[in-house]
Amino acid sequence: MRKIVLTSVLLTTYFLCFSQVDKHKVIGDWLRIKTETLEEKETKGKFGYSSEYLRISIKKNKMSFGMTPYDKGVEFDYDFDKDTIEMPFKNLFLHAPETYYFIENINDSILKLKTLFENSEIRYIFKNQKIFHPVLIDSLYQFNNDTIFLIRIPLSTPGYYDKTFVSKAFSNNNNFIPRPIYNNSGGSSFGYYMSWNLKYDEKIVKFKFSKPIKISFLIDYKGRVSNIQLLESFNDFYDKQIIKLVTKTNKDWIPNIISNPNNYVKMIFTFVIIDKNN
Repeated sequence: MRKIVLTSVLLTTYFLCFSQVDKHKVIGDWLRIKTETLEEKETKGKFGYSSEYLRISIKKNKMSFGMTPYDKGVEFDYDFDKDTIEMPFKNLFLHAPETYYFIENINDSILKLKTLFENSEIRYIFKNQKIFHPVLIDSLYQFNNDTIFLIRIPLSTPGYYDKTFVSKAFSNNNNFIPRPIYNNSGGSSFGYYMSWNLKYDEKIVKFKFSKPIKISFLIDYKGRVSNIQLLESFNDFYDKQIIKLVTKTNKDWIPNIISNPNNYVKMIFTFVIIDKNN
């Protein structure tokens, strides 16, 4: 009897140590609701605090990290070993942060990943995006997305500039709802595309914010852009550029939530221009 009990304990220990997560359960879109220490105190991970938006999209062999609800995000290959997601740089950097994501818990709605960041163990808690459903308003899905700051910064060499953007999407139920995702062939985000291609009027006053330029446009089931409308204006020079740049994103959008050819999504963005010109 003692032998049977001992064997049973050993077998149980074996299966607990070498348990395997069904990879198909992990595949999907997951939204971060919390980043915490193992003592359950909120903390910062590689992708910011819990208040900042983060979506991980896991496919069969690819994994992307989206920092805004309307961008595909940065995509990596990954390996899956029993209960651990292994990032490709595991062979390049010995102590790279968040190289391994250990799956602590997973079900239809919640995913908990444990990882190492800045030499401390942290836990990401995600919700399945399938929980959140868009609602039709006047036969349209409508999303008032965040404000994107388009910034030009002078470099040390006169006449040369760097261009960047700031776009902080918050982690909340409104941003958790699925919507069309920008998927530029070059892999850039929507904010980066807009900031890099914007031309600046030298008359703009340094360190001053422009007035908001607010636009809306429709996306159909093939990712085509149409019906661009200027809702708030700054001036012709910048208004026309913003409209032209958005027009060029035609077919760069993954419709995502549109299955009916008769349905459209209305996307609304606000842009503010900052020129740190000397």
